[in-house]
Amino acid sequence: MIHHLRVFTGVILLTCIGGLAGQQFKTMTRPGLPSGKQATFKLAVGDVNGDGMPDIVYANMGTTVPGTQNQLYLADGKGGYVDATKTNLPVKTDWSGAVVLADLDGDSDLDIVFGNLGGDSKLYLNDGKGVFKDAGTKLPYVPTTIYAIVAGDVDGDKDLDLVMGFYVLLNDGKATFKFGTSLPVQKRSWGSAIGDVDSDGDLDVIVGGFRLQPNLFLNDGKGVFSDGTSQLPPMFVDVRGNFGLGDVDGDKDLDIYFPNINGQNRLYLNDGKGKFTDVTSAQLPQVSTQEYASVLGDVDNDGDLDAMTAGTTGAVATQNKIYLNDGKGTFSDDTKTRVPSVSDNSVCCVLADMDLDGDLDFVIGNWEAQNTLWINLHRHTYAQSQPRIGRNYALDFYGLPGYATVAQAVVAFGGLVLTPRVLVSPYGYLGVHPVGLFLLPSGVIKSPGGKFTMSLPIPNDSNFRGFELAWQGLILQKSALRLTNAFVDKVR
Repeated sequence: MIHHLRVFTGVILLTCIGGLAGQQFKTMTRPGLPSGKQATFKLAVGDVNGDGMPDIVYANMGTTVPGTQNQLYLADGKGGYVDATKTNLPVKTDWSGAVVLADLDGDSDLDIVFGNLGGDSKLYLNDGKGVFKDAGTKLPYVPTTIYAIVAGDVDGDKDLDLVMGFYVLLNDGKATFKFGTSLPVQKRSWGSAIGDVDSDGDLDVIVGGFRLQPNLFLNDGKGVFSDGTSQLPPMFVDVRGNFGLGDVDGDKDLDIYFPNINGQNRLYLNDGKGKFTDVTSAQLPQVSTQEYASVLGDVDNDGDLDAMTAGTTGAVATQNKIYLNDGKGTFSDDTKTRVPSVSDNSVCCVLADMDLDGDLDFVIGNWEAQNTLWINLHRHTYAQSQPRIGRNYALDFYGLPGYATVAQAVVAFGGLVLTPRVLVSPYGYLGVHPVGLFLLPSGVIKSPGGKFTMSLPIPNDSNFRGFELAWQGLILQKSALRLTNAFVDKVR
């Protein structure tokens, strides 16, 4: 293979093309997620098999009781995902309303808890390689349907406990759970978040539900919660999915961003002691579409938390959205210029760096539709089509697509696929093997387009068919060099 690589690099001629790029996010279709249309209700992201790449767990509800099989998608190390459900998850028909990934038994890998219908919730323990087994009675019988789960050390004993609906389950450190004192207000929660909202050093819990007043529960440090709902604005918010908890205004405390499927989204700012003020009318755009779930994260790498939402109205698909933060907690709707213009029946979402290029991608769960992944093109390598013998191959390098204010330099290179990725601090993750690595001509990503395209003629030689290479770029952004993702392609 190394011999072929040398021949290949010796015959490449390049034409560099400047080009206008579109939005900041792009639906990943090459290689894309495995096909399938499950009724996903919640999802979680994390590296379950220890290869350094984030994987995806889907909690599928199904359209009718008793439900359907939950799913596990493993990153393949080449930019795509394989459905490992049959080999790595117990075979189980579930009506799952919630999922959490966390190291519950202290063995440094991620375990799964699914919140299920009518007391059938499950704890699956990881063998370290991403194969899960039912832990049986280590998770006690939780006598209700669970739509929201959070994990955190609520009693201060250095292991991760669970809050499932209004039940508090305390961990012995080895993933055997017992009931603690339940939350004082017992109602069906559809979304929850955990964090220290009153700055006293322990984890508090916020719960939202179906056309209800959200609740705040304050921790005494030992995992016993008191009702602090009076410290929230007295307003019903229709929370059906996950919501955002984070410092949006830069004052070092945790604020709340609620999606609202039955009206205007809500933004509550924290005074640092857990008392919240509704600043929605002054600091959020007025929206006309209902939104099912929200998540906070710095999607434009400017140091503050932005909001992205998954939108659906019952069975009606709507546009997922992006709201950018000005750094002080005032948000603007930048959906039309930054995200794909598509309508999905989306009910859950996560922000995570799925391709290890240092920016946050948007993972979306859809109801009775193909689940989707929107890749952040903040620095990204991509090709629209597979290379073919005797034809030109267009390789795209993205910088700040559509909104760059200055040109960005890119140094491109290719070679054999490096698995697992190797962290080369401070530049990011290398996905091209150092042995046999070859440089392509450098280029300029012009502003504001944010894309630079190379045209590579593929030799008209059948020996190259099936040849697999990784492509990557090193991009200068804001006086810092950062690696893009490694994009892997195979010659046809």
